[in-house]
Amino acid sequence: MRSARPTLRCLWEDLGLQLPPVTAALDETDHPIVAKTTEQFADAEAKHERIRAIDDQVLFKVKVQRWRGAVWIDADLP
Repeated sequence: MRSARPTLRCLWEDLGLQLPPVTAALDETDHPIVAKTTEQFADAEAKHERIRAIDDQVLFKVKVQRWRGAVWIDADLP
């Protein structure tokens, strides 16, 4: 199962959260958009809605409540 790991910029600037300690696992951030992303991308075979307006990288949509996000799959991770 893959996890959703937000960037530090996302946590700080987009979500307005305090930056966690360096030892904290970012994929365990308690926020609806992180939880939804983890749930939505848990199955590597599941279909996802692509953001077609961006064509230089493959990004997918994640929406929950008032939050919107863009997700990419890191092919270098197992």
